[in-house]
Parts: sequence; structure tokens; C-alpha cells
Amino acid sequence: MKTPSRKELEKNLPKHVLLVLNKCLLLYTSLAKLELELFRIAGVLLDNRISNLTIFNADGYFNRYLSLKYKDCNNKRLDFKALTELCSVENSYLAEDLDEFYTTDHTLIYYINKVNNDLFISTQNNTNYKTQKALTLVLIDNTHSHAKLLKLTPKPKSTNLNPTWVREKSKKGKIILEYQVPDESSITHPDIQKALCTFNDVTVSLPDLLISIRLTLFDLITFIFNYIYTLILNKLNTLLKPIFSKLRIKNIKFDKELLKSASVIRLGDMFTGGMTVVHAFGPSGVQPWFLSEAEIYEVFGFKTMHIVNCINQFANTIRRCGK
Repeated sequence: MKTPSRKELEKNLPKHVLLVLNKCLLLYTSLAKLELELFRIAGVLLDNRISNLTIFNADGYFNRYLSLKYKDCNNKRLDFKALTELCSVENSYLAEDLDEFYTTDHTLIYYINKVNNDLFISTQNNTNYKTQKALTLVLIDNTHSHAKLLKLTPKPKSTNLNPTWVREKSKKGKIILEYQVPDESSITHPDIQKALCTFNDVTVSLPDLLISIRLTLFDLITFIFNYIYTLILNKLNTLLKPIFSKLRIKNIKFDKELLKSASVIRLGDMFTGGMTVVHAFGPSGVQPWFLSEAEIYEVFGFKTMHIVNCINQFANTIRRCGK
């Protein structure tokens, strides 16, 4: 088989990548670590001229975290050194009092530009950088598509005057099955598709590459260690109030069922050769209409290397429908 050239690989690269963050990943991984990897991935996608990146987290936890840091920012330079130091110092897991920071921004849109070796993030599409197109970063939760669908009222389509019929006959020539083949628009619903892919007046294409990201075993063990460490500090704070009067430590959110689920899935992966089932799509996962044109991959750990491997595999694989 002929090895594809570099130009052919670049042509086969996805235009829109959708990352699905599993709930266990968000609860039991440092949000500062997720933030750092997100911007590293954005830089790699920019270098490969991939124009759209969408992050789906069903409950919107990651949206709230980023909206507090980058709301109304204008060409803010991303300081990777500071973000790396934050990961090593701050264990910013989801806290029990997260709801007090609740934001109604269920959809966030940012534009990321690269100037020399620096990345800049903005809530507005900056047209000053004409040398390279900005990466459109969209963060959504499960309310986005649900709200869109409730507002849509599909108009009745005109009847096809020359429909295509499929008929199956018995050996005696009698028709035993007959049905009409619907036209393409009644299957794809372009109007609904456009509405679902519109985020705050910004319309993007459907994703061609969907990557489902799960929690790693290492992150799981790290969370348990941090949880026990925080629990001990809180006990000391209660017993020795005069000494720790100024010390305020947030309780880390702990969900036993999710923890058990993540452990079973990750340990089971070791004995199945990596052949796991992609997590459920639906109320607690990504909506099915995002899957109509997407190839689906699954990785463990929110790492830039994993995303790059998926993109390379996508570029070297013959896609469905001859694309």
C-alpha cells in the first residue's frame, strides 16, 4: 500500500475536533492541569491548521472554571510557565461549594491566535493577525442542544413527486415489502443541523473527529491521595483552631459511585487490550447529532500526545462515505 505524502496527510486532517470530557475526569483531575493541557492542544491544532475545537462537558463544570478566569478577555497572553507552576502548587479540584460560582454561560466561545511562539486568547475574533486564522474554541454543556431543539419547529417538507421505492417480492412475484426511500434533506435536516452548530451567532461545521477522554489510573490515585491529605488538614484545622485560624481549606467533592465506576473501567481496560466501550451518549454524554460525520476515538488521560496520536490516525485512515 502506498504511503501517503505529507500534502495528502494535511488534506486528510480534521477541520473540527470535538473532545468529550468524562465526568470522572472532571471530578478527579486537577482543573488547573486540564486548563494547561487544553491550551497546549490548542497550540498543536493551530500548527496543523485545524480551525475548530469544541469541548463538551455535560454538567458545565469546566465552563464555570474557565469563565471565571477568561471572561471578557482581550488578547490575553497565555503564560504556560505560570500555568505549570499552578498545577504543581494548587490542587484545584471541584469543591462542594462550586455552585456559588455558578454561571449561566452554558456556551463559551474563545479565539486563540499564535504570534511567534506565544498564544493569545480573546473573546472576540481579532482580525489584526491576518497571517494565520484563529482557532475557534467552543465550550458547551448538555443544555446547549436541548435548548436549541425546544425552539425549533421544523416546517413540513413538500412531497417528492418522483419518489424512489424499494420493493421486495416473493418467489411467486407478490410484493411482500414496500417502502419509499426518503430524500437526503429529510434525513440530514440541514436547518436543524445549522441551528445545533451555531454558538452565540458563530456557526461551525459538524465535527469530523470526536475523542472521548476518560480518567487515568494515575490521576485516580493522585486524587485519592489529595482527598486524604485535605481531609487530615481539615481535621487538624478543627482540632487546633487557634493555630489554624486563618487557614481555609475547601472540601474536595467526593462521589463514591463515580470513583468506583472509574476504577472498574480503568482496571478492566488492562485485561481487554484497550478494547473498551465508548461511554454512553445521551443525557449524560454528547448528543447523538454530533456523531453524524465524526469518527470516534477513546483515550485515557487528557494529554496532548493522545490527541496528536488520534489526529495522526485519523489522517492515515480511510473514512466513511469515501471522504
